[in-house]
Amino acid sequence: MCLSNLLNVEKIYHLYQPIINLETMEIVGYEALLRTNTPTPIHSNIFSIAKNEGCLYSLDTLSISKAINVYCQSKEYDTEKVLFINIYPSTIINPEFIFFINSLNIENLNVVFEINEYEDINDFDELLIGIKLLKDKNIKIAIDDIGKGNLEIFKILELNPHVIKIDSSITRGITESLEKQLFSKLLVDYCKQLGIELVFEGIENKDTLIKMKKDGVIYGQGYLLGKPYMLNSL
Repeated sequence: MCLSNLLNVEKIYHLYQPIINLETMEIVGYEALLRTNTPTPIHSNIFSIAKNEGCLYSLDTLSISKAINVYCQSKEYDTEKVLFINIYPSTIINPEFIFFINSLNIENLNVVFEINEYEDINDFDELLIGIKLLKDKNIKIAIDDIGKGNLEIFKILELNPHVIKIDSSITRGITESLEKQLFSKLLVDYCKQLGIELVFEGIENKDTLIKMKKDGVIYGQGYLLGKPYMLNSL
């Protein structure tokens, strides 16, 4: 299908997956996950299609604005909770992006942009400039899918994120893998020392949850903690 047609009729929506404080087991935020209202769902590769068709920026910004609008008009909206939204590096460095951000009504919203690691960063210096502009507007930055994406460790350090999210490929099977356990403890200590919030994705069974708590992981996400769902509108 032609993705431009999908964008014109805006046949996209979001499911929202809870982020949980593992100490209190309370919801502290949500991640907005893009879905499509099409006969054959294409959300799993919609961004790849958009990139191939030259409309990745349009899709990314449409997704951001819709995710925010739906959340702000829902019963789940809470200024104390955090809304995580995925974003591509090429969107951040697009010259039009700062005007897009200025057009959003996010003064009373706690937003975290999750930088997608699967897009190659051609101009890292430009990305750093774009991220600084976002931080100046009190928008937090997260590095997504650590353990699976393409971003080198030294670049992660340079980005100086507020949040690091660990991919489910690390979380899954962690109770049986000494290597994953050691890596987990290393990340917990690293983030604690630098004041970075750490979120482990893919917590899907009680044994993993118990292990996460034992290792001092504070924030988690996964089907055991809460499946993605449509928010309740006001």
